[in-house]
Amino acid sequence: MTPRGIGTWLVSSHALLAAAHGASHAHLGVALTSFQGAFVAIVILAGPFVALGLLWCARPKWALALLGGSLAAAFLFGFLYHFSLAGADNVGGMSHQSWGSGFRVTAIGLAFVEGMGCVWCLGELRR
Repeated sequence: MTPRGIGTWLVSSHALLAAAHGASHAHLGVALTSFQGAFVAIVILAGPFVALGLLWCARPKWALALLGGSLAAAFLFGFLYHFSLAGADNVGGMSHQSWGSGFRVTAIGLAFVEGMGCVWCLGELRR
């Protein structure tokens, strides 16, 4: 698969997981602060799509740097809020019922895609 294909798969997978995770947040009543909402909108949601546009417009190094950076920032943000800090959106405090399980699964899925995406972007940038 080409870098454009892999990048498209990463951004699409990330967007689908983020949408499902956002739905879990809404159904569970787990609100974001203003800072968190802005970070999610700009870095986690928009960043990968801007990078994808660059990847398809013959700017692969810039695209890979932006995609890798936005996925790394998303990974750190998610790790901090979902797995480290105590709070409403820590996976350890979620119920084991449907939306709590969905929240947990999508948080883990996002961490996986973000982590693997960072590794892939670094590998591609080194070529």
